[in-house]
Amino acid sequence: MKQITLSEQDASRIDTYLELTSGRISEELKLWESMEGKTPNAKKNISFWKETAQAVEKLREQL
Repeated sequence: MKQITLSEQDASRIDTYLELTSGRISEELKLWESMEGKTPNAKKNISFWKETAQAVEKLREQL
């Protein structure tokens, strides 16, 4: 695991960025879920976006 030190201002900016990014991740996940069974890559992409959402949420909790 890698650790870095952030100023409060940097941590706040990163948290804001991650909050905005999480909205995009949710949109992607909904899109791929709607395509499940219609395209061969859907399951793989659903898994990717769910894992990404979890990683972003975990990071935000640590900030």
